[in-house]
Amino acid sequence: MTLPIEPTPQAFPADPIHNVPRDRCIPLRTEDVTRLVLDDPAWNDLERSRLAEVARLLAAAFHHESLARKTELKLLYARLDPDSEICASPLDLPKTLDSLADDRFLEAFERALVRGNYSPLELDVVEQAVKAPNEQGLNYVPNFQMFEQLRVHVRGRAKIARVVRNIKTKMRKQTIYFDGFRRVIVTLKFRDG
Repeated sequence: MTLPIEPTPQAFPADPIHNVPRDRCIPLRTEDVTRLVLDDPAWNDLERSRLAEVARLLAAAFHHESLARKTELKLLYARLDPDSEICASPLDLPKTLDSLADDRFLEAFERALVRGNYSPLELDVVEQAVKAPNEQGLNYVPNFQMFEQLRVHVRGRAKIARVVRNIKTKMRKQTIYFDGFRRVIVTLKFRDG
């Protein structure tokens, strides 16, 4: 089953005041939007029932499309699943993976993330964030060469508050704020060995 190709993720336009990318997400559920439209007193009963039918048909079409994408992801992941020997399957999946199995799954997974309003975070930004000293003053320098694949997707910019005690604060509690994300998804694959 092949689904239409999604546009590649692009950087979100910057917020002119804070000079940070904007989130693409509008935090409204479809049911709420439908209810708000149908509750408008400008519609008569016939128009309201026709709009409700259109909303129902649109919801069914989106549900069908979503189910097809979910099924595609499940099928692509089935060959990569490390727990596949636990779950019995009537399908005879080959035990050996071709070299593109990871790439096919990651491509479909990233399309799903973009549709879910996640944006990719550049690897150099991740490296800088991880290498920077944390609020306890500890430094950690990971070896990013140990990953064959490392991708980070984020959604929902936020100000994060942390209460810290350290030598700099003379062991007194101090609240610090820093920029962060509400949702972070990391996909990685270790190199052989």
